[in-house]
Amino acid sequence: MTNWLTTLRIDRKRLAALSILAVVVLAYPLCKRGIILSDEGYLLTQALDMLDGKVLYRDLDAFVVPGIWFLLAGLFSVVEPTVYATRLLALAGFGCIVATVYRSTARTTSPVYAVCTSVALLAGVVWSFPAWTFAFYSPFATLFGLLGFERLLAWNESNKRRDLILAGICFGLSMLFKQNYGVFATVGGLAAYLSLALARTDRDAIRELPRDALSVLIGGLLPAAALLGYLLHHGVFDNAYHALIEQPFSDFAQHHTIRYLGPSDMLGNTALVGPWRLTYGSYPLSNAPSMKQHPAETILFVKRLHVLLYLWPPFVFAVASLLVATSRRWYGSLDRTLLAALAFAAAFFLGVFPRADSNHLMHVYQPVILLSAIVFHRLVSVQPVTGLRTVGRLTGIALLTSFSLVALLWYRDILVGHRTPLTGRGGGVTVDMFSGAMINRELELIEEQTNPGEPLLTGPGLAMLNFLADRPVPGRYYNLYAVHIGHDQGRAVVAAAREANVRTAVIEYNNFYSDPAGLRDFAPVLSTYLRDEFDIIASVGQNQHALLRRSETPRSELMRKDFLADCNESAILADNRMIREHTMFRSVYLGVPIDPAPGFENRLRCGVDVPKDARLRFLLDYTRPAEIGDDALLHVQIVAQPLDGDTEYDIDGDGFEECTFARGNLLLDKVIVPHPAGGWSLPPPTPIEVDLSALAGQRIDIDLQTWAEGSIRRRPFVMSGLAAIWMDPAIYWPDPVATNAR
Repeated sequence: MTNWLTTLRIDRKRLAALSILAVVVLAYPLCKRGIILSDEGYLLTQALDMLDGKVLYRDLDAFVVPGIWFLLAGLFSVVEPTVYATRLLALAGFGCIVATVYRSTARTTSPVYAVCTSVALLAGVVWSFPAWTFAFYSPFATLFGLLGFERLLAWNESNKRRDLILAGICFGLSMLFKQNYGVFATVGGLAAYLSLALARTDRDAIRELPRDALSVLIGGLLPAAALLGYLLHHGVFDNAYHALIEQPFSDFAQHHTIRYLGPSDMLGNTALVGPWRLTYGSYPLSNAPSMKQHPAETILFVKRLHVLLYLWPPFVFAVASLLVATSRRWYGSLDRTLLAALAFAAAFFLGVFPRADSNHLMHVYQPVILLSAIVFHRLVSVQPVTGLRTVGRLTGIALLTSFSLVALLWYRDILVGHRTPLTGRGGGVTVDMFSGAMINRELELIEEQTNPGEPLLTGPGLAMLNFLADRPVPGRYYNLYAVHIGHDQGRAVVAAAREANVRTAVIEYNNFYSDPAGLRDFAPVLSTYLRDEFDIIASVGQNQHALLRRSETPRSELMRKDFLADCNESAILADNRMIREHTMFRSVYLGVPIDPAPGFENRLRCGVDVPKDARLRFLLDYTRPAEIGDDALLHVQIVAQPLDGDTEYDIDGDGFEECTFARGNLLLDKVIVPHPAGGWSLPPPTPIEVDLSALAGQRIDIDLQTWAEGSIRRRPFVMSGLAAIWMDPAIYWPDPVATNAR
């Protein structure tokens, strides 16, 4: 009578096919869901532009080797350019990863453990969502690195030089998709080769080493020759050298460093909450509805699994090292395959640096899964110590079960929560309701505000809107992050926008959550151009993105001083009061708490030196509560301390119920009738201008004040109550040099 283990060993090919097919089928719905407005849009738009004759590193900015661009451009040359088509490409790549890891695990352990790696990869595709399910350079670089390692294992069995040549080709292709991953894969492959070769007794490893190395080198030179031919043919070798070798060690290292956290940092739980939570946690942890429906103990358990997932690689490296070190003692010979897998996985793991966040970690995790399966196999099947076998078996079952159950729960959340179809070139791809409504509304506004073929400026990470709306990007910079445009403070982007006569832009209100510096810091020329020469005509997604239209009266001809340069710092840090950094400017949020005390008034005081003919300009807005009473009012005032003279100030109050004026120290008194949140495209903020000419030559304190009255049922937004937003307050005055010249 045969048991199920025997059956598994007998029908390996069918088992492998069913395992891989099941994973691919279950991953397919995930590939159809979600959208990445930045990196995905950047790649798709540039790949499409390559078909129109644009050349990477000359016409298109990039700091990664061009493998994924070639792949996407080739895809778009034979099928209609859609996001959905590229997701099928990503699915094929993921299927190949599963097959490669399955085959490598089966070579080094047994089909049982190979099946477990398939389950782990399927759980991983949920935990990493959407990192493994869109066409990106990292997964393909990982795939070819894994293929190279698998060919080394095949060579170890066959001793055929053909497998070494194929391994070299795969390592070269890994480098063709992402240079640092390819380098680490090659280094790991070399270490794996030495681990496999030097301990063999059936061949003279030292004598064969030059010929083996030459075989790998020949294979690796084939992708390198193709890349070199492309660069030389288009005359962009120098550009590519700077972008691929010099820039990653200068601009990238300077702007894109995220440290790898230790146990104390992760166990403190602060890495998984707050504005940086998506840096060290997965997307479902913060966005899956189930995470808000379960008890606190369950949520804490899932967070602890995150900690374990994050810290697992160095732990499994240590356990594998211990098993290798004791292998001769326990069973008489060096465990060459475990040593090879350890060398490859540990070297490839270095690709997570310098951005050691969860998203980048998941891109180097597939070799860790392979190594983990081999470690558990050695503990359970080979290790002679009974206690270790028991611990290994129970630990492996517990880990695989726990991560898989959470993945199953999140899998359902993603399928149910991402049902809104995208318009434009996003056919077949669905997203969550909020993102779908926001993006589809933006595409409508772009259609209204621009003509077909008209350049559209988007950023810092919104290039997907250009792809979906079929609007070209002005210039060579498609993503507007520091690593792309920080070197010249955004001057090239502004020059290209002016040359292309850009009339419309869509800009993110807020900087990317894990960037150490905002657009105003690394690209002040660009942020100034957007702030002074464009007007906000719509807020999309409740102040997620701003639709800008070029102003007929640009403010760039005036002198400008930041109103917030000298404010009361203790007041800024108080409750319900903050100054928030945005991409183009800073805003003051003055909020009213949920239960304000009688006569409550929120105030921020700033010191100002008033130039001649000065005006205080800003955009006035407010946070939208979920529900609000008909009698609710939000008051905003500007008061100068002290104020000389009896000048009466006349201010335009479009969009508000009333605007009253007073003599003395009251410069502005407005009453806002707030409306609850609703719709995906809000009215633009109201421009306000306050004449300060009567205060010229004085050093004064100016107070921004807010209070509310009436019934307001509030929800938390930026702070714990309804808030007035004073956007980009600044003092403007005529340039005396320009005035005298006229």
